[in-house]
Amino acid sequence: MRYWALFFLMTTVPCGSVLAQLDDNRTEPGAKRTVIDRLWWNQPTKIEKLQLTVEQRARMDDRAREYFVRQVALKRDQKAALAQLGRGLSTGDTAIIDEARSALIQATSEPVENQVRMMTDIFAILTDAQTDTFTSNYPGMLSRLWIRSASPTSLLRKK
Repeated sequence: MRYWALFFLMTTVPCGSVLAQLDDNRTEPGAKRTVIDRLWWNQPTKIEKLQLTVEQRARMDDRAREYFVRQVALKRDQKAALAQLGRGLSTGDTAIIDEARSALIQATSEPVENQVRMMTDIFAILTDAQTDTFTSNYPGMLSRLWIRSASPTSLLRKK
């Protein structure tokens, strides 16, 4: 079964194409499903099984949007730090290299922190009973999603 979740977006993969789909107009007849529509909490079987409320799903959608927007900014920071490191290495300027190293370490750790924060925020929205139902009915799903979501464009393709 294919799980459409963009739960943990790694910054090593561009997410601009995913971000561009966040605000598609879903009300138009025949409109394509957005990335948000494909997240696990918007799947009809999970909505029913977990008894998710409209309010819970709206909060999860909002958190996912915040996550994607932040990931785009973090990706830009990472590219800037890499460019700075390249300048330092090409000139042999140790001051620039040292500064770039610190910036790059921060720029590569923040996206993972953002991913983990999103996961915990989403689970905080679930009730205890929903969390129990989720873990008993979908064991291992989140660990698979962590690996799978390293490529956000894979979520746009159909299997």
